[in-house]
Order: sequence, then structure tokens, then C-alpha cells
Amino acid sequence: MIEVLVVVVIIGFLVALAGPVAGKLIRRSEDMAALSSIRQILAVARLEAIKTSTNVVVIVGMNPSNMIHLKSFRDRADLTTPSGNDGNGVQDAGEPTLGDVTLSPRSHLWKQGGSEDSVGGAVLFDTCAGDASSRCIVFLPGGGISPPASGLATLVREKFEELAGYPRGDGRLAVPVGADTASFTNDLPNWYQPSTGLVNFGATQPAGAGWYAYPYVRTYTVEQFAADLVTRVTTPVAGPAPYIAKLVTVNVRPTQGPFPGLRQTTQSLYLRFPNG
Repeated sequence: MIEVLVVVVIIGFLVALAGPVAGKLIRRSEDMAALSSIRQILAVARLEAIKTSTNVVVIVGMNPSNMIHLKSFRDRADLTTPSGNDGNGVQDAGEPTLGDVTLSPRSHLWKQGGSEDSVGGAVLFDTCAGDASSRCIVFLPGGGISPPASGLATLVREKFEELAGYPRGDGRLAVPVGADTASFTNDLPNWYQPSTGLVNFGATQPAGAGWYAYPYVRTYTVEQFAADLVTRVTTPVAGPAPYIAKLVTVNVRPTQGPFPGLRQTTQSLYLRFPNG
């Protein structure tokens, strides 16, 4: 009897020692499984985008049980016949689902300093077709990822920095005679080749494989104002306009992804000059 009790005590002691270690191993195994699932759904989405030359969308959100849910689909139903729904960021009829994964409840979206399971705080991509509860990662035909709307601000800032370096009489800031406002058309390329980094400003797609429509359009306007920054100043026939500042307004609009018009950004900046 004593021997049995000793054996039971030893087994209990070993179980007590192994319990925390086993728990860590189980948690690590679940973490690795979650990571593997995420990597797989993203890899499949990227390969499908390259193979079919279409956009592929990965939706990241939470299911009703508050578990992380990822779903991917090809954003084009028919690969031979184009449709007005192609590339709209919404899974329309006929657009196939490529992956559908729900992660373990032990896995959470949690950005440092943020709140637990906050999709908007932890997944730094745009909302899916206006759905604030989820985020969309859009793989482009070249294999790259469509940058979130924050990328628009970068294009705006670059334009402001460029224009601020020009002299006051530069044509890229000039307002026509008899007007107080000038509008300038898109200055970004029309086509780009991800594999080489080349761009093209032509109206038609360049010859050769791997060329895609550039995902943004950037335009800007220039307005002339007097010292009160309210009174508009018209450019006279002779001599420079006696303006104090020019208001430059830059607009950047995506040409791909869900609801491009709702995702555009417009920012303005005053450029001051001596009174002419």
C-alpha cells in the first residue's frame, strides 16, 4: 500500500511540474498554427493575383464569436470578359472565394498601446467597401499590395515639397492672364511595371508583359490671394500679379480598389511670396 501511495505522489509531482510546460507548448502550437494560416491565405492570394492578372482581396475582421476571421476572394468573376464590378473591392456574384479561415480564440489583434481585438487599430489598411468593422488587403496583378489611404498623403506631401522649391514665375505655379486660378492635370504616370520599376506616361499600355495601370491620379490648382488671404488677385496683362500668397490645393484619387472617390484626399497649402 505504501508503495502505491509513493507512486501516486511521484506521478502527481511530475504532473504538477509538467503542467505549466505543457500549457506553454500548447499555446505555442496554437500560435504557430495561426501564423501558418495567415501566411498561407496571404500567399495564395498573392499568387492568384499574379496568375490571373486581377485584384485579390483579403478581408480581416472578427466573427460573431469575437475570433479573428480572414477571407480572400478574386475580385473578378470572368477572366475573359470584363465587368463593371471588377476591382470594386466587393465580392460580387461569381467571384470565387479562395480562402476562409477562423483563428483560435487564443489569438488576438492587439497593437501595442491599443485595445484588444481592435481591427481598426491593429490592421493598418483601409476599410472594406465602407465597412468599419473590417479591413481589406488588396493584392494587385503585379504581386504588390495596394497601399492604404495613408499612401495618398505621401503623394500630396511630395507635390507640396516639389512646388515649394520653384521660383514664383515658374510655369507650374503660373495663373493665366485675366484669371485668379489655374488648374493642372494629372502629373503621375499612366502605367508602371513593378518588376523593373519603370513608368510610362503614354495614353495606351506599353508593349510587353508586366505593365499595369498606375493606381493613382494627382491633380492640383493654384489660386492667387492678397495680404488678407481672402481677396483674390487676377493676373494682369502686363507685369506680375501683385499677390502675396498662392493657395495650392492638391488632390490624389486612387483608380483601383473599393469606392475610389470616397478614398481620395484633398489638402491645401499657402505659398507666400513678396508683393510684386
